[in-house]
Amino acid sequence: MKLVETGRDIIEGTPLITVVGKTDMHIENFKSIAEYDNDRLKLLTRTGFITVYGKNLEIKYYDTEEIAISGRLERIEL
Repeated sequence: MKLVETGRDIIEGTPLITVVGKTDMHIENFKSIAEYDNDRLKLLTRTGFITVYGKNLEIKYYDTEEIAISGRLERIEL
């Protein structure tokens, strides 16, 4: 149990990216949306920028720390 807690402490604040197939993505621990259009989404995180490229990108949900994206995902730059 202690090992799991220690591991969580290490990654806390680090962006966590989950990709489901080629159409859905969920990112945790981002700070703000820097740029957004139909083909690109650029997010500011504590460790730098994450840029998602694709077609028909749509923000399905976001709050102060999480964002859900759908569309045809083509490339992710970290």
